[in-house]
Amino acid sequence: MPSSPGLRVAFTLVRIPSDLPPRPPRRPRERSAAGSGRGGNRSRIVLAAALGAVVVLFLSARTLASFYVDLLWFDGLGRSDVFWGVLWAKVQLALGFSLVFALISFAMMTLADRLAPPPPLLSNNPEDQVTLRYQSIPGGRRRLRQPEAGGRVHDLQLRHAGDR
Repeated sequence: MPSSPGLRVAFTLVRIPSDLPPRPPRRPRERSAAGSGRGGNRSRIVLAAALGAVVVLFLSARTLASFYVDLLWFDGLGRSDVFWGVLWAKVQLALGFSLVFALISFAMMTLADRLAPPPPLLSNNPEDQVTLRYQSIPGGRRRLRQPEAGGRVHDLQLRHAGDR
């Protein structure tokens, strides 16, 4: 590389790692009762919950202010019963529709679970064993679905074929 008269290049000497003095051994960190090195997971959870509460409070400040102003206005007119009646009607509607939605969702998920094809037969290798353990998490619902229904249909077909 050609150098110009005004350009100076500086090099720093780098030592080979084997020439460096040995590092002192590290002290093991003391762990708290929660299991983490610096204050535990509990403090992180509390901090995250507090931060989340502040964010939710900040984002809902306009709604809370509107709620309070409406309450004061109805109370000033002497008609706080109307305010609480409207609020109670809104709560009842929300709970009712939430319950209907939950029931319909449960019915659809149950129907989908019962109509789903059976899981494929897996071999005895470690990857398939992990898959089998994961699939066993839903528990008893899987055993109600296909084997009995498929077995009954198969038994009926064999009996019918044997009657001929």
